[in-house]
Amino acid sequence: DHLKLRFFNSTNFKAGFEVATSSGDMIASSVADDFAIRSQSNILFSSGGNTERMRIDNAGNVSIGNAKGNSITTNTELAIYGGEGADAIIQLLADNADNTADFFAMRQLASGNFTMGHHTGSGFNDALVIAPYSSGNNVGIGTASPLDILDLKASDPHLRFIDSSDSDKTWRVGVANNEFRIQEDSLVIDGSGNVGIGGDPVAQLTLTDATSPSLAFEESNEGTHDKLWLQSVFEHDLIHQVRFDNNGGGNQYMVIN
Repeated sequence: DHLKLRFFNSTNFKAGFEVATSSGDMIASSVADDFAIRSQSNILFSSGGNTERMRIDNAGNVSIGNAKGNSITTNTELAIYGGEGADAIIQLLADNADNTADFFAMRQLASGNFTMGHHTGSGFNDALVIAPYSSGNNVGIGTASPLDILDLKASDPHLRFIDSSDSDKTWRVGVANNEFRIQEDSLVIDGSGNVGIGGDPVAQLTLTDATSPSLAFEESNEGTHDKLWLQSVFEHDLIHQVRFDNNGGGNQYMVIN
């Protein structure tokens, strides 16, 4: 009931395996009933001929798809080799009982790019691309060819910031209809460089408000804050007054009717 096989070169132990019956049999950390395999050097695995498919080197590093011996396992705990001119792929598949071939994949492409994404059964849909060689570690989300430090590509690309210290309030920054937008219409810059605050710009600078759009100029000097307000008052969709006043409703310097 104590199965074991050991290989020696002369009197030197080289390799062996056994079903442990007590702690420390064959391998120091084994316990009873463990199946222990031990080699004094590398352990190689092959299938379909004599081509190496997997290796555990004598430092404990593992390589899969290895055709180059130790050259890709040195100082690497796990190495996946795709072969000359081929991609190296790790797939993560969770069975959700719908009989589909969907899985998540991480790929090191033969081009050098690293990608993470989803495979739908008909092809890879890369959500994240890192291009270390062609573009100097640029990152792409939604694009396989990032040309800047971070490229976002979508029909309506946006970044959303969530402030967990303030009830998860959010701010969105992005592009829509060839316009750069902050918080939807809070700030809009169109393709011609026109700026809109509160809505789309129709001139170099457009202030949009439901009632009375205003512009304030503030000077901070020796602890005081003085403001000069420029405010338009609308009536029946026409400008009724343009006011210049101090601190938005204090002393009025000029009113144009």
